[in-house]
Amino acid sequence: MGVVMRRVAWVVEYEGSAFVGWQRQKNGVSVQGALEGALARHVGVPIAVTAAGRTDSGVHATGQVVHADVPARLPVGALGPGLNRWLPEGVKVRALRQVPGSFDARRSAVSRTYRYRILDTVAPSPLRLQRVWWVKHPLDDEAMMAAATCFQGMRDWSAVRAAGCAATHPVRDIHWTRPVRCGDEIEVEVRANAFLYHMVRNMVAGLVAVGQGKLSVAQMAALLEARRREDWPPTAPAQGLALERVGYPAARLGDLPEFRWGEDRLWAVDPDQEPRKEPS
Repeated sequence: MGVVMRRVAWVVEYEGSAFVGWQRQKNGVSVQGALEGALARHVGVPIAVTAAGRTDSGVHATGQVVHADVPARLPVGALGPGLNRWLPEGVKVRALRQVPGSFDARRSAVSRTYRYRILDTVAPSPLRLQRVWWVKHPLDDEAMMAAATCFQGMRDWSAVRAAGCAATHPVRDIHWTRPVRCGDEIEVEVRANAFLYHMVRNMVAGLVAVGQGKLSVAQMAALLEARRREDWPPTAPAQGLALERVGYPAARLGDLPEFRWGEDRLWAVDPDQEPRKEPS
């Protein structure tokens, strides 16, 4: 008789500068490798994990969602605090829950929210060097807010798609883009159904160019319409970016309160809807 398994999902937080990115790689420690290594040590057998988003080296996460199939004999405590004992300081599980066998951290998601932090002060902040993009001169945040209206809706986003993007098509549905002044920082929140490779960092690069007066809102809109990545400003650095939230329909997450641990508020439940099908 085979081992009875159950599907579990975790909300994971990590400090991206300590890793080569989410995906397992040969040239360094990845978040995926750290999680799978901790699971193997704690459970005693290899277990593969799947994430909602493959963040790059240096990119952080406060709300990454990961799923895996684990032996049903394991108690909830073994998969939450027990797992954290084996994980390095730069990555920890914040919450977990049992989910239906049909749940997939990536394919079941209907939204992803990223936040990018920009520090526009004369001098850098040593304590924030790994959390923000330091731009030496003050930015025109009102111009950036006006430009952000260009980043909304379902369309071809080839202008902000990196050359190495493996996506089959450049169409994505951006729900909103919101630059907000927060003291000496500008925080840009972007929510979409999914993102292209380097998409958010390229969007931020365009907004910063507008904030610096290097591009007008009309010029940025024209570049988006032209769909030519080579005409777009250089990609913003990784350290300012964090995956903050991954949204799922309640029906996809299921409701098994007896098998939960951690901070329930971290689970992002979106209005019930199915993920939109990609264009053929």
